[in-house]
Amino acid sequence: MTGRDLLEADALRSFAVFAEHRNFTSAAAVLHISQPSLHVKIRKLATALGVELYERDGRRLTLTAAGERLAVPAAHQSIADM
Repeated sequence: MTGRDLLEADALRSFAVFAEHRNFTSAAAVLHISQPSLHVKIRKLATALGVELYERDGRRLTLTAAGERLAVPAAHQSIADM
C-alpha cells in the first residue's frame, strides 16, 4: 500500500465517521483527532473528488447526493480496515 493509498483510506474512514454523525465535533472525538483536522481531511477529499460532500443548513449539516453515494463505500472501507 502506497502513502497515497494510506491517505485515501484515512480520508474515507474519516468521512465514514463524519457521515454517520453529521457533526464535525462528534466525529472528531470518535476519531481522536481535532475538529479542524477532520474538517481539513473532509475538505481535501471533496477537492480531490471535485464534488461537495456536505452542505450547511443553518447549524445542521446534510450530505449532498455525492456525499450520500460516497458514504456507503466509505463505511465498508472503514469496516474492512478493522
